[in-house]
Amino acid sequence: MADIIGNKEKAPCRFIEGVHVVERFKGEVAWDGIVLVFGLDRPPEEVCYGWVDPSSETLVTVLNRPPVTSPETAVRAYIASRK
Repeated sequence: MADIIGNKEKAPCRFIEGVHVVERFKGEVAWDGIVLVFGLDRPPEEVCYGWVDPSSETLVTVLNRPPVTSPETAVRAYIASRK
């Protein structure tokens, strides 16, 4: 997956960790899965979060830029962008 993320973000990257995220909305599970965290090797060095959206089977990447500061906020931003 690092190669795919690197190609999409146009920068070499390295895998840092996988984080299990459960996002709830109004008491219901809106998203439950593993978010992969990658470091992008470019100036300035950045963090990128990636996962496959199960509803569309597409690769999602979200850069760590405010307000996105964690895997959890990356998922929230993605969910909000789809509405």
